[in-house]
Amino acid sequence: MNSSITVIGGADGPTSIFLSGSIIPAIIASIAIITAVISAIILINNRKK
Repeated sequence: MNSSITVIGGADGPTSIFLSGSIIPAIIASIAIITAVISAIILINNRKK
């Protein structure tokens, strides 16, 4: 079975993560954490400007 992860986001809206297929929950959790950290870094950098 194939599985895929798609991240859709833009500068003017929220980021969405779409999952299809059977993916191990630990992978999903790690992707969510990484996405949250990257989003926080981007927000902090944008507020400093």
